[in-house]
Amino acid sequence: MAGKAPPAGHVVRYPELAKSLEVLAKGGADAFYRGPFTRRLVQGVQKLGGIWTVDDLANYRPVEREPIITAYQGVRIGKRAAAVLGRGLLASVLTSSRVTTSRASIRRRASTSW
Repeated sequence: MAGKAPPAGHVVRYPELAKSLEVLAKGGADAFYRGPFTRRLVQGVQKLGGIWTVDDLANYRPVEREPIITAYQGVRIGKRAAAVLGRGLLASVLTSSRVTTSRASIRRRASTSW
């Protein structure tokens, strides 16, 4: 079937993905950051040229960041903070002369996207 669309009703099965998701559902964060799943994940990343190590994941601690919130044409807009981009970037993009989005469109997107 390579290169062709599957016929209607075709069932796609990914047994390895299903097993991985079951392991993560049962084991939670520990299953992801410490354990057999971690080793397989790191091996896959390294096989593709990545530099992750098992210790990188075991020692990882998430960093909670305040959301970026700004106003544009009287609408309050917020988004998750990126690790390196700040409020200034979002504000400058939204106030740029290139922005032609209507307030109603922003409200619609804000209520569904963020």
